[in-house]
Amino acid sequence: MDLPEQVIFVIERIHAAGGQAWLVGGSVRDMLLGRPVQDYDIATTLRPDSIEGLFPDLRPYTAGKRFGTVSVLINGTTIEITTLRGEDSYTDSRHPDRVYFISDIESDLARRDFTINAIAYDPLAQYGIVDPFMGRHDLAARVIRTVGDPRERLEEDPLRMLRAIRLAAQLGFDIDKCTWQAIKRLHPLLDKVAFERIRDELSKLLLSPCLAAGFDHLTSTGAINMIFPRPGRADLSPGQAGIISGIDPVLTVRLAALCFYLYPGKSDTEIMDMLKSLRFSRAEAKDAASLIRGFKALLTYDPEPYNIRKLLSIIGQKDMSSLIVWYAEAARAHNSRRMSDRYSKIRQMYEEILQNRDPVSLKDLAITGRDIINAGIGKHKPEEVGEALRTAHDWVLHNPKLNSRDKLLEELLRIYSH
Repeated sequence: MDLPEQVIFVIERIHAAGGQAWLVGGSVRDMLLGRPVQDYDIATTLRPDSIEGLFPDLRPYTAGKRFGTVSVLINGTTIEITTLRGEDSYTDSRHPDRVYFISDIESDLARRDFTINAIAYDPLAQYGIVDPFMGRHDLAARVIRTVGDPRERLEEDPLRMLRAIRLAAQLGFDIDKCTWQAIKRLHPLLDKVAFERIRDELSKLLLSPCLAAGFDHLTSTGAINMIFPRPGRADLSPGQAGIISGIDPVLTVRLAALCFYLYPGKSDTEIMDMLKSLRFSRAEAKDAASLIRGFKALLTYDPEPYNIRKLLSIIGQKDMSSLIVWYAEAARAHNSRRMSDRYSKIRQMYEEILQNRDPVSLKDLAITGRDIINAGIGKHKPEEVGEALRTAHDWVLHNPKLNSRDKLLEELLRIYSH
């Protein structure tokens, strides 16, 4: 397996200091799968103080030192170096009550979540792979399986239930039957997990290639009801899951579609409040609510150029394109001739608007607020300036050919001359 030179550099320096070092976790998994590696984690027999002293030239980051982790930044790549360790029970369902350092790599791997994440690799050793829990077998079988007893692993940190579902959706893997049954039995423990951690896993899940399968695991295990509680606990249907999976892989777009199908009767404000309670940012919550509003408009507006231009002026070209894809997926899922015909009309109008470069936003207007003031409108009623701009904007949405400075000012003066 090819490794970046900075990773080899760290491992060689540890070896030179008399320690042993292994690449561990997701990086080994992804290299074995031929996937891009995002993060490099190294496990070592050296203690945290020794690690810190070994890299003074790299100004090591020591915030995780009490858990045995020291980080270094080399050529833009952050490498976490953690002393081999064992752990006691997880009273807070996230952190071990006590961490103690050990020298056995297999014992260190035994505390990890899934077999495919419990593989270690020492590139300097003749037989560099350490795989005591048959992680490579599970990679070949394309299955997510806990290390050891599923109940024990998931009770230690209930977020692992969502991580199993997310990994299955990202990698296109199945979930081992015993692990799946444990998730179904233990999913109420998710209410102990911080919202920020749930948000992070949900965000990764929503952008996964096999999202429909991920939704199937979420609903069949009941885990979705711990994330999005709702009266009656109506599950996401396979058709709805398929729609969301088929739309643009943009977080706020898929989040909007998910909320639309789970909460069809909720207002924009309720959707925003719910997403903010899951620790999505205000901007993300606002964008998702706006997308839902836009999709409802596509479902109900008469498909005519004015309405398409008006919606485009509100949500912008990027979100409009995503909404049209969403509508197409909904038409396909419902096998609706009416929706398909409507989609064709909307798509054609939208493409013509873009091709003709029709003015759709206020900034596209041939006049500005300053032009209106200079024409004498709003001298005694300043609020008339904004009103006049909105009026001109509406005219242009109806008929783009009116977007001329002289024409617009002439028409506005007829209305606002006193």
